[in-house]
Amino acid sequence: MKPFPPAALPLFLSLAIPLWAAEAPSNLRAASPLVSGSSFELAWEDHADDEDGFEYQFSPDGLTDWVFIGTVKRNQSLVSNITGGALETTYYFRVRATSTASGDSDWSNVAFTSIGAAVPIWMGSRAFQGGTTGEQISTRPPETYGAPVTEFSATALPVGLSIDPSTGVISGIAPPPGIYRPLITATEGTEECDSFVTLRIKPASSGPIELSSVPDTILLAPPTDPLCLDLSTHLHDPDVPDAIRISTNLGDIDTILHSHACPASVENLLAYVDRGDYVDVMFHRSAVTATSGVEVIQAGNFKPDGAGDYTLIPTDPNVIDEPGLSNVAGSFAMAKTSSRHSGSNQWYFNTIDNLNLDGPQSNGGYTVFGRTAPASLPVIAEIQSRPRGNYSVTVNGLSQTLNDWPTTTVPGGASPTVEELIQIQSVTRLAPLTYTLNNNDNPALVSASLNGTELKLTPVAGAIGIAMITVNATDLDGSVLPVELSYCVLNLDLVPSLSPSGHLAATFTHEKLPASLSYELQSSPDGESWATFWTTSDGFAAPAVITNDDLGSQRRLTVEDDSLNPPATTTALVRIVVTKS
Repeated sequence: MKPFPPAALPLFLSLAIPLWAAEAPSNLRAASPLVSGSSFELAWEDHADDEDGFEYQFSPDGLTDWVFIGTVKRNQSLVSNITGGALETTYYFRVRATSTASGDSDWSNVAFTSIGAAVPIWMGSRAFQGGTTGEQISTRPPETYGAPVTEFSATALPVGLSIDPSTGVISGIAPPPGIYRPLITATEGTEECDSFVTLRIKPASSGPIELSSVPDTILLAPPTDPLCLDLSTHLHDPDVPDAIRISTNLGDIDTILHSHACPASVENLLAYVDRGDYVDVMFHRSAVTATSGVEVIQAGNFKPDGAGDYTLIPTDPNVIDEPGLSNVAGSFAMAKTSSRHSGSNQWYFNTIDNLNLDGPQSNGGYTVFGRTAPASLPVIAEIQSRPRGNYSVTVNGLSQTLNDWPTTTVPGGASPTVEELIQIQSVTRLAPLTYTLNNNDNPALVSASLNGTELKLTPVAGAIGIAMITVNATDLDGSVLPVELSYCVLNLDLVPSLSPSGHLAATFTHEKLPASLSYELQSSPDGESWATFWTTSDGFAAPAVITNDDLGSQRRLTVEDDSLNPPATTTALVRIVVTKS
C-alpha cells in the first residue's frame, strides 16, 4: 500500500475523551511491617469524589518497568496485604484513582521502602483507634514479634499527640475531626520495621454557632416587598455534618452521622437513603446479651413483598471497613459478616455499651459511623423492649429462620403479620438545625414567619420604626442558640437646600432610637467623590447643625456643609448613610 502524499485529504479522528480526570491521590507512603514473610503497606490521601477504586503498582527503580499489583475499593486509602518482597531490596510504589465517569487520575508521588538483610522483628498491621476532638486518646501498644524492640518512633503525628518510645503507645489530645495515619517504626539494633495506625476522630459535642452574623435590616423608606433570609448560610452545627431521620411505627430515630471519621460508610448509607431503599424495611433482629453476647437492634435487609412473604432489598457493592469508634450505647454501626469489608445495606444500633465489638476483630472490626440523637434514645430502647422470637419465613422464594425477630406484640400466628412488624416508614436526610420564631416585639411594623431555613419578613404598609426579632436555632442534641436581628424602617424625609450663608444644606428626620443607629451626611460635586460633613457622633450641637427641632421620638435637623459653596449654575449632591453598630 502506497502512503498518502503530503497534500492528501485531512483525516478526522473522533475520540470520547473526558474533559477532566479524577483528582490524583497524594502523600503516598510505604511501610514494611513484615507481618508474614516480606510484606508492605501503602497509605495515601484520597482527593477524588467519583472514583471507582484505586490501582497500585510497583517498580524496581521508581522510573521504569512499573508492574500492576492490585486494586482496592473507592474511598479506601490504606492497603495492607502486599506480599512477596525479597530481603535487601528497595521497592517503589505509586497509586492512582480509577474512574469511568471522569477518567483515571494522574499517578501519585512515588513512595519507597526497603527490606533489610534479616528479619529480627516484625509488627502487626491494620491497627486503629478512635477518639473525639479535644479529648484524651491513647492507642493500644503495637503488636511486635521476634527480638525485643529497643525503641519506637513515629512520623506524621497530629499536633497534640506523642509516642512513648518504650511502649509505642500514641497518646495526647485528639486533633480536629478526620482520619490520620501516623507511621510507627520499631527498632532493634540496626533493623527496623514499620506500620501505619489509623486514627478516626469525630467532632466533640457542640451547640449551634454563627458562621457569620445574620444581617440586620435598615430601610430608608417604608418598603412594599417582603425580605427573605436563608438562615442556613449563617448558622452551623460543627458536630453534625450529616444526619438522617428513620421514621418507624414506634417513633422517629434521628441519627447523627460521623462523616469526618467514616466518609465511606456515610456515603454508602446515604446512597440507600436517597433512593428510598429502606421504605417498608423491618427491624429483623433484637439481640440480647444472654443469647448473643451483645444487645443491638438491626435493620436494613428485608421488607414484605406484598404477597405474604419477604424480599431482600437490592444491595450496592460492599463498603470498606472503617473501625475505630466505640460501640457505646446509642451508637450506630455497620452490620457485617465474618469477612473483612463485608458491610453493605444492614446497620444496627447499640442499645447498651457493647465494648466487646471494639478493637481488632477477625473480620477487620466493626464500623461505628453515627450516634442516636438524645431525644430518640427512648425509641431504640422501646424497640429493644418489644417481644422477640424465632420465626420461619420465605425470603426471595427461599425458606429461612430469623432469630431474635422483634415485633410490636406477640404474634397471633406462627409468624408475624405485617401489622405486627416493627417497620420503617421512611428514611430521609435531616437538617442539622431547626428554627423557631421566639419573639417579634413590633408586629405593627413587620410580621415574621419561618419556612424551613428561610426567615420571611413582611412589612406592614407605611409603618416606620424598629422591630427586634429573635429566632432560636436548635441542634439535634437539644442545644439552643438564640439569634437576634433588627428590622428598622426609617422615613428620612430628606430635603436639600441652601443655608442662609449660601452653603449646601440638608434637612432630615433623625430617629432617637435605636441608639445604635449612626447617620452620616455626605456631599459630592459630581456623584463620584463623596465627603462626609456631619455624623451622629459629631453631636446635635455641632457648628454644622443649623436647626434642631425635638419632636419626641425624633429630631428634625438641618445641617450645612460649609466646604461646598456651589455657584448658581452648578449642581451639588447630598446623601445620608445609615449604619448600625
